Amino acid sequence: MKKLKHRGDLIKETYERIGATSYLELGLEKSPRAPFKLISSSSKHSVDLNTKTKPTYGLSTDAFFDNLNAGKLNLPSNYKWDIIFIDACHAAEFVYRDLINSLEHLNDDGIIFMHDVLPRSYQYTLERPLGKGHAQDAWKVFHFLLKTMPEVHGCTFRESHGGLGAVIKNPSQTRPLLNKTKNVFYSFRGMNGDTQKMLNEIPQSKFIQWHKKP
Repeated sequence: MKKLKHRGDLIKETYERIGATSYLELGLEKSPRAPFKLISSSSKHSVDLNTKTKPTYGLSTDAFFDNLNAGKLNLPSNYKWDIIFIDACHAAEFVYRDLINSLEHLNDDGIIFMHDVLPRSYQYTLERPLGKGHAQDAWKVFHFLLKTMPEVHGCTFRESHGGLGAVIKNPSQTRPLLNKTKNVFYSFRGMNGDTQKMLNEIPQSKFIQWHKKP
């Protein structure tokens, strides 16, 4: 089996492949393999409440977008990025707000990556996990968008340390939606039994093909 790429390498490669010139990371990783550290750009920004990670903006993601939209940052209020990586609080309500805010500030041909939307086990979905590396219930946001948001296309795929979701804008504003009767109560078992259908999971090797023709 071919070894899966780490998210940092994959996002960096995607950034270069599409000719991106701007990057935003919500939730700044300390790891030297974090996308923010790998991507070379004069227009990259990061947001994290933990100022020890030395983010561009030491704010919550909600406060960041509120200040951005109000023109209170050193960026135009309508500033947009080519690639945005959502990796802040993994609770579904926060991930959803980050997604909606990110879509407003994503260039039309840009990509939003979402971390930990393919939790490896139920334990990793708990709201108050013990230890690091927990997905909480971020996956529910992806399941929700497949059911209710025809203005975007989305897929998920595994990476060497978890799972990534990818979201792009859909100019046609229409696409077949996942039937709302599928896993209506958002149970982990219901999702984990068929991630191909519930989260549009594809092999990592097929991501470039999907991006060209979702």
